[in-house]
Amino acid sequence: MNSKKGQGAIEYLLLIAAAVLIAAVVIFLLATMSGTGKEAGEEGMREVSGGLDNLFNLIDEDEGRFFIDGTNIVPIEGSESYSDYYQYDLTEASSLNLAQESNHALFYLYQQQGSSRIGIAIVLDKQDDGSSGDMQLRITGDAGKGNIVVMDDSGEMSENSSELNGSWSWAGCCTDGGLFTMPNNESWSLDFEIDAASLSGIYERYVVFEGSGRQAVGNSFTLSYEYTP
Repeated sequence: MNSKKGQGAIEYLLLIAAAVLIAAVVIFLLATMSGTGKEAGEEGMREVSGGLDNLFNLIDEDEGRFFIDGTNIVPIEGSESYSDYYQYDLTEASSLNLAQESNHALFYLYQQQGSSRIGIAIVLDKQDDGSSGDMQLRITGDAGKGNIVVMDDSGEMSENSSELNGSWSWAGCCTDGGLFTMPNNESWSLDFEIDAASLSGIYERYVVFEGSGRQAVGNSFTLSYEYTP
């Protein structure tokens, strides 16, 4: 159903593009026929052309590949490697590159340009806010395709052929978390399950994506990726 919605959105954008192009051609012809409006008509065509380029870029981006509980999202994109994006600092006992919020669990969806992997970074709590906490996370589904790239402390995250696990405990001085990657050249689905019974110090959970976008999630949520060759 989600793929049909994505296809419908693309078809809608194509119809808009066609309508805009036809209108632009008509305006250009009317302007050039009047003689004095030729330069204005040409300038108008250049502006329309730029607008159409932006519209087609939106189509080419193939938005809608990623879903949080069925809602389309677009990952943050950058040139930094996954370890540099997370930028864990041992002295500060914290990720230095990613925004932190007190008593929040933030899941960042990040795409390194040119990489065949997609990164999911997890940042728990805020540095030096005085609050400590604990969180146990179990990820199933296609988690066997995941690779752990960085974790704040050795042994906090583990992976096997069927699941990926995180077990974090942090003091009031620090944050906790890590980053793992999934392939972006095949479809997959991940089921996140935070253990509510042992959870402390975390009251809000958000998935963070492109354009400072975020979506609130519960202790259980699904992140999926639909690959289109």
